[in-house]
Amino acid sequence: MEMIKHVLIVEDHHDSATFLAECMKRMGFHYTCERSFENVLANVPCNELDFAIIDIFLPGMGGIEGIKRLKSINKDCLILAVSGGYQPMSGEVALQAAKRIGADAVLAKPVRLNQIRLILNSFVACKNATGGN
Repeated sequence: MEMIKHVLIVEDHHDSATFLAECMKRMGFHYTCERSFENVLANVPCNELDFAIIDIFLPGMGGIEGIKRLKSINKDCLILAVSGGYQPMSGEVALQAAKRIGADAVLAKPVRLNQIRLILNSFVACKNATGGN
């Protein structure tokens, strides 16, 4: 029997976080939503995560450092980095940096349900192919 996947959402903008949470509900995933990586590290059992959707520009510890920390705790967690950019760095540059340090996929904001569904379905297929839960 296939396990329900646990997805971490790290997004500081309320509307974006709400949209991503609704996507997870529609796809049947269990999810945890946090507004900062400081909250993630304090409150979330990162070693139990299957996937993460991480905004690059966050207050406090940014998404790039957060991805590094998450991968050091759980190398098997597949990560989707999202960004709309923030001065002085464009979203494209931020997403390239995220890919270099460990993001498995990247999307420029605004993201759409079909994009999220495609990437998370590919993550599920990857986990299933490698025997991950």
